[in-house]
Amino acid sequence: MDEQSASDFYFILKGGKMGKSYSQRSNDQRSNTKNPNNPAYKKAMDNRANQLNPNNSRYKGK
Repeated sequence: MDEQSASDFYFILKGGKMGKSYSQRSNDQRSNTKNPNNPAYKKAMDNRANQLNPNNSRYKGK
């Protein structure tokens, strides 16, 4: 398989949409949740706090 047909095959597998704007890579998602200046970080921390709060319905402590 030559380089051009390999890239065409990858393009078809991705549903005809290529590029980072279509979907974030897993490393980007991890970076976002580790960056305190990112809204994803704040959501992750809120979710963690809610899960650890015994007054919250999602609390699964002992």
